[in-house]
Amino acid sequence: MTERIVETLLGLFLIYLGYRVGWKGEMGTIHRYHTAYVAEQDRMKFCRGCGIGEIAAGAGCALMPWINLLTRSAAGYWIGVLAIGAGLLGIVGTILRYNGRLF
Repeated sequence: MTERIVETLLGLFLIYLGYRVGWKGEMGTIHRYHTAYVAEQDRMKFCRGCGIGEIAAGAGCALMPWINLLTRSAAGYWIGVLAIGAGLLGIVGTILRYNGRLF
């Protein structure tokens, strides 16, 4: 029971952060070196890409325990890991596209 609560709360927190970055344009949660070379006109696109990736990772984390509960199998772990991985790849791809490098 505790596992479901912790994973769901963590996922919801990541979704909230993704919303703030992607739709509000708040870059405060992104490290300075990830945004150093992002052009001013591309900042909102950069934020949107990072926000979508963060929301995907959060959704994977939040849905993982509930899929396991409904299917009575470990399918939630596989789906959750795939969503988290896709979200992280989306974030890294966005950083590479607009910043030109990771560090």
